Amino acid sequence: MKKVTTIAWVILTIIIILLLSFKNCSYRKENKELNLNVSSQTLEIKKWRDNDSNLHASILILESEKVKTFLELESSNKQIIRLQEEVKKVKKELKNKNSVTIITSETVYDTVFKSSDTVICNKEDSIRTPWIFNHFGFKGDSSFTKISMKEEYSVIIGTEKKKPHRTYAQVTSFNPHVINNEIITYMVSGKTRQKRLGIGPAVGGGLLFSKSGVSLGGYIGISLNYTLIYIY
Repeated sequence: MKKVTTIAWVILTIIIILLLSFKNCSYRKENKELNLNVSSQTLEIKKWRDNDSNLHASILILESEKVKTFLELESSNKQIIRLQEEVKKVKKELKNKNSVTIITSETVYDTVFKSSDTVICNKEDSIRTPWIFNHFGFKGDSSFTKISMKEEYSVIIGTEKKKPHRTYAQVTSFNPHVINNEIITYMVSGKTRQKRLGIGPAVGGGLLFSKSGVSLGGYIGISLNYTLIYIY
C-alpha cells in the first residue's frame, strides 16, 4: 500500500510540473504574438478627411488575454510606454473586452486681424466660430489674448470585415481646425482558448480484470485529461 501511495504522489507531481510548463509556454506564446503586433505596420495610423471636413484616424489595437502581458512588454515606442502607464493605473478594473485609449490632437487656427486705426492703443476685439473663441487686444504698452476651443470626438472599436478580422480603433474629430489626430488603444481580448490538457477530480466505473475473473467496480481519484474532439 505504501508503495502504491508513493507512486501516486510521484505521478501527481509529474502532472503538476507538466501543467505549469504548459501554462508557461502558453504565456510565452501570447507575449510573442503581442510583440509581433507591436510593429511599425501595426502602429501605422490611417488618416483621412471626409466631405464635412471631419478628420478620421484609424489604428489596429493592441490585445492580450492578460493585462500583465501588455504591462511586461518591452518597447521604446513613446506611445506604447504612455499607454502602459495609463493601463497600469486601471489594471484592476480591466476585464474582458475593456480597453484604454489615448487620443492626441493638434488644433491650428490661422487668421489676420485688420484694423482701420493707424495706431493700435486700448483696442480689443474677438473672433468667434462654432469651435473657437479668441478675445484679444491691446492696452497701453501691453497686449492680451484669451483663446478657448471646443473639441468633439467619436471613438469606434470595431472589427475588420475582411480576414483576418482584426480589431481596430477609430477616432473622428468634428472640429474642422484639427489638423492631426493620434490614437492608440489596448484591449483585454477576452479570447478564451479551449485548453485540451487538464487535471481534476474524476469519478468513474468499469470492468475490473483480475485472476479471479471480471467484475464491475468504480473509482474516485484525480486524473489527467486530454481532449481530442470538442463536441460543443
